[in-house]
Amino acid sequence: MAPFLNVQATAVVDSLDDVFAVVAQKGGETLDGPNDVPTGRNLTILHPGGAVIEYVEFDATKVRARSPQ
Repeated sequence: MAPFLNVQATAVVDSLDDVFAVVAQKGGETLDGPNDVPTGRNLTILHPGGAVIEYVEFDATKVRARSPQ
């Protein structure tokens, strides 16, 4: 649970790869992930200013598979 205790916000993004590109350019530290989760992938980043943000990339196929039918 440690990576999640300090998360200040969660953002849904189209691509975690794009998040990594921005972090590589602007600075930051990956605290957790990327992880495969039931609805796609997520990761947690510590930004240079101190904000801890979880990013979630949804996978529509995984979400549909989990939906009741």
